[in-house]
Amino acid sequence: MPYFLDPTTKTSFGFVFDGTTQTFSGSYHDKARDVDLKGTGVLKAQPPPVGVKSKGGCVGGDMVPYQSQNPNNPGEGFLILVLCDADGSGGPSGDDFMAIQVLDGPYAGYLNSGTPSGNITVTGGG
Repeated sequence: MPYFLDPTTKTSFGFVFDGTTQTFSGSYHDKARDVDLKGTGVLKAQPPPVGVKSKGGCVGGDMVPYQSQNPNNPGEGFLILVLCDADGSGGPSGDDFMAIQVLDGPYAGYLNSGTPSGNITVTGGG
C-alpha cells in the first residue's frame, strides 16, 4: 500500500549539497509513517515540476540510492528527489519545494512533497 502525505504531520530531514560536484548526502525521517532513511547521490539541474515556480532553479536525481535506518524495516532501494529554490535566495524559504518518491525497497510507494522546513546546506559553486 502506498504512503501519502498527511498534512497534519511534519517530516524532518537534513541534506548537504555540494554544488561543485553536484553530490548530496542526507537523511529523511517521517515518524508518522515510520520512514527513516539516508541516501547519497548526484542531483542535476532540471526544470521545475508542473505547477512549481522557481527563480533559483531546481535540482533532482532519479534512481538515488537509499538505506533504511529503521531496524524494523531494513533494506535499501532507490528514490527520486527534487529540490527547488522558489525565490532564488539560495537558502530555505517558505515558498521552496521538495518532493521525494521511493521507487522500491522497504519504503516502496512512499511519496511526499511540499514546502521544506528541514536543513539544507549548500556548499561549493553551482
